[in-house]
Amino acid sequence: MATKIDKKIVAFKVVKDEDKEAEAKAAEPQEPVREHMHENVERPDMLLGSTYKIKTPLSEHALYVTINDVVLNQALITNNASLTKYSSTQKAWITSSG
Repeated sequence: MATKIDKKIVAFKVVKDEDKEAEAKAAEPQEPVREHMHENVERPDMLLGSTYKIKTPLSEHALYVTINDVVLNQALITNNASLTKYSSTQKAWITSSG
């Protein structure tokens, strides 16, 4: 089968069977490297999380619980949780439980 070439040939390459096999292997999808949670995982610029307001009958002030998640290996993992208060009695309780 003849192929007509309309343009100038500026480069060429001899393709061997080994090269074709190597290209086929490179084109196959590879399993991603899984990263495990450890203390050296860098904190991202943005965290996904939620803040919950908790009103108790014991105090007129509310407690705020914030739970932040980090995305690791396409899964959400709780990274940290914190309590915030606006009353001095709640501050003492949070400090002692901390």
